[in-house]
Amino acid sequence: MQIARKIYLFILFLIILNLISYVEALEDNEILILNSYYRGYNWEDDINNTLLKGLGSGKNNIHIEYMDIHHANGESYLNRLYDIYKSKYQNYQFDLIIAVDNAAFDFLLRYKEDLFPQASVVFCGVNNFDDKLLARKQGFTGVVEKVDLIGTLDIALQLHSDIDKVVLFVDDTSIGTVKDEILKEELLHYNNEVEYEIIRAESIMIAQEKVRSLAEGDIVILAGGFNDKNGNRLSLKDTSNLLAINSQVPIYSLWKFFLGHGIVGGKLTNGHYQGVFANELANKVLSGEDINNIPVIKDIPNLYMFDYKEMKRFGIKVSNLPLESIIISRDQSFFMKNKDKPIFQVIIFSIIILLFLVIILSINIFKRKRVEGELLLIKEELEKKVAERTIKLRLEKEKLHSYLDMADVVFVALDLEQKVTMINKKGCKLLGYPKEEIIGKNWFDNFMRQEDRKAVKNLFKNRVVNREKYEEGEIFITKTTENLLVSRSGETRIIIWHNAILKDKNGNVTGTVSSGIDVTKERLLEERLEKSIINIDDLLNFPPELKKPLSLIFSSLHILDISEISFIVMDRQKRFVMANQAAEDVFGYNREEIIGTKVLEFIKKEERDEVDQTLNNILAQRLKLPFYIEISCLTKDGRERIIAWYISILKDDNGVVQAIFSTGVDITERKLLEEKLEYNKLKVEFFANLTHELKTPLNLIFSAAQMLEMYHKKKLPAAEQEDVTRYLNIIKQNGYRQLRLVNNLVDITKINSNSFKLDLKNQDIVESVREITLSTAEYIKNKDRILEFDSKLDKKVIVCDFFAIERIILNLLSNAVKFTNEGDKIMVELYQADNKVIISVSDTGIGIEASKLEFIFDRFRQIDKSFSRNTEGSGIGLAIVKLLVELHNGSIKVESQYGQGSNFIIELPDVELKQEDNKIAVNNNIGNLVDIINLEFSDVYGL
Repeated sequence: MQIARKIYLFILFLIILNLISYVEALEDNEILILNSYYRGYNWEDDINNTLLKGLGSGKNNIHIEYMDIHHANGESYLNRLYDIYKSKYQNYQFDLIIAVDNAAFDFLLRYKEDLFPQASVVFCGVNNFDDKLLARKQGFTGVVEKVDLIGTLDIALQLHSDIDKVVLFVDDTSIGTVKDEILKEELLHYNNEVEYEIIRAESIMIAQEKVRSLAEGDIVILAGGFNDKNGNRLSLKDTSNLLAINSQVPIYSLWKFFLGHGIVGGKLTNGHYQGVFANELANKVLSGEDINNIPVIKDIPNLYMFDYKEMKRFGIKVSNLPLESIIISRDQSFFMKNKDKPIFQVIIFSIIILLFLVIILSINIFKRKRVEGELLLIKEELEKKVAERTIKLRLEKEKLHSYLDMADVVFVALDLEQKVTMINKKGCKLLGYPKEEIIGKNWFDNFMRQEDRKAVKNLFKNRVVNREKYEEGEIFITKTTENLLVSRSGETRIIIWHNAILKDKNGNVTGTVSSGIDVTKERLLEERLEKSIINIDDLLNFPPELKKPLSLIFSSLHILDISEISFIVMDRQKRFVMANQAAEDVFGYNREEIIGTKVLEFIKKEERDEVDQTLNNILAQRLKLPFYIEISCLTKDGRERIIAWYISILKDDNGVVQAIFSTGVDITERKLLEEKLEYNKLKVEFFANLTHELKTPLNLIFSAAQMLEMYHKKKLPAAEQEDVTRYLNIIKQNGYRQLRLVNNLVDITKINSNSFKLDLKNQDIVESVREITLSTAEYIKNKDRILEFDSKLDKKVIVCDFFAIERIILNLLSNAVKFTNEGDKIMVELYQADNKVIISVSDTGIGIEASKLEFIFDRFRQIDKSFSRNTEGSGIGLAIVKLLVELHNGSIKVESQYGQGSNFIIELPDVELKQEDNKIAVNNNIGNLVDIINLEFSDVYGL
């Protein structure tokens, strides 16, 4: 009962929790749109209409206010607005305020904390924005309005090649806030062949009189508004219309709201786009995103827009406009001219009926095709499953074949006609034929001795062909057989076969499969052993009971002369009494020189006492046998070989030790390899520790630099910030230098130990190199060098590692900056030659002396080793570049003439990865490229 009660309470809790969440979701958002001007002002109307479309859902309560700053302004007016809004909205708590244009934005910067302390502010249409305005403000983000005067001048000068004079009308907004002399100086810098006149006229009559006086070859740029003769502000439409009817020269502007009212056009700022981007920011804020983490949008597109009527008036052709231009007021189409005529309406009605019939027929056709498509899909699905099953079976078969090919046993399958249907690599190697020359041939007629064929064929017929059906299983094991195979060279091999019979699912015999072991060597040893029994009665004075076993041992060891293992026997005086061929090869002596010689004479002097004591302990049976020991032995030519010995003893019937029997293996090479591996292990551990020790202070440097950077922005006086920033940059640059050294040391170690792996993918090498090169343009420009990129290929896909290519190009560009002077040119070129893709990085700098070209790519080499050099470097950058290029199966070379510049030429193979789902990889990590550039350019002072 208590458990059920707890369950009910838990369910009730979940229901209440969901209801609370639902009620919270139903709460409306309170939004205030604060406009700088008045209702009917085209610019703000465009913005407001877009905002209402994006935010005007039932969940948002939207309040709209107009400050009407054109008709009234000043400190007292702003104070009255403050009092009005404070009284009107004292009981409101806004979730979001949208400020439209500068006046509203400035008002909220001044009064937000008093009027709307909890609200977030999204601004739009704000000119002359500076990040300093929000330096000490929280809760602000928005969209900057940026007029494009130069873009409008560009298109105007392009459409009117004979322009002599540009008259610019401005007011107290937008570019009008810039002083006349500064604005005129910027225009002259833009194009000093044209005369510029800047007019700040408030009266429309003055402006009309001015445009009436303009002559052919002049143009007007309208960048402001005017008052009528009574001092009242004219609407934007009236402003442009009144100016246009008095002008005989083309009028261009910077805003869309003038379009359609007498201006030709221009690269226009669009209020609609301001609203679109403001909507996007507003929705982020309303969805719960922290407004302080949302950056201000400073670049939104301005569009080329033109009025077709004005274009015709001034003879401007559509074909001369930019391709992406928007044109309004074109001539009406045939449909628009005739849509009200009765006969045209009858034709349209008839066409609609025909279209209706066509639609009905199309629906029927669509349904039929859909059914056909479904049937086709079913068919394709079945075919796909069959294909997948076929591929799976083929892969399983290939997998089985690969396993059989790895076996050290012969596998062969025969059909009922005794023809070969399968054979593995071991079988091909044994016979000396490629697989293609074996498959399909009769096994017995082609690969067995002629005298054996008849008997083997009869055996096959009786055991395989004439057998009755089986009831269960697919394989039936037959008896083991032994026969001889003849190889291509005529060599005969003795094979023991284990045979099995194959049958299909109906129980019908289909053939045989056999596994065979080559026992030729064993048979040869057995024969030689029988012929090699040695009588040792006259050789050694051993007790009679040891002579027979020793005779067998010596005879066996005689056979084991073909072995690589050394076998020796020594008597109680530690003299050799027997040694096989392997022991002779190790020591470098023949058997006659070894027999009767003391063992200690073949051992390194430093170890003789220890070995002598060990042998005494073995003879005295004080050590556990067999005893393992590694001994440094001396060869006839004085070389030292390390032999691993397993030592045992030979006893007579009374248990008395009569001799020592040892087997030895030469482990010299293995020991050397172990020492080398241990050395490499220590070296890798050293670099790993070095990396840790170097990176730990680096991390602390960077962390301290970041904290110091954050701290000084908030705490230090402005006068001291410049010095602190300079010191911070020194810390960062030297930190990057040390990090680059660590990375280079680690990577060159990995490459040398074959543990550096490339991430090879199909990449567009042209786009990759262009992207990497242009990302350094600002750095190189700051060093007063000229950077150029030129590709003879529009697109070229090859297999490469993007980050390795990035590192190669940045390293070469960094070197080019180091060894050039101000004004020098750095060029990156890309082209194709034969089956190679060529990347050239050249410069017009100081060049490289001919004597230093041969070791330019050697690690730890520095061309300029003086203490007064302008750049730093470890001397391994170009070595890593060469290693990375070679890992791509490419090559790099340098051409240079001292005093005239250098040219590094990379050749990469024109190869793509071949795979079913082959795609061109797209690099999405370009956001980290600034850090990579800082790292690679850290040796260049002043960046």
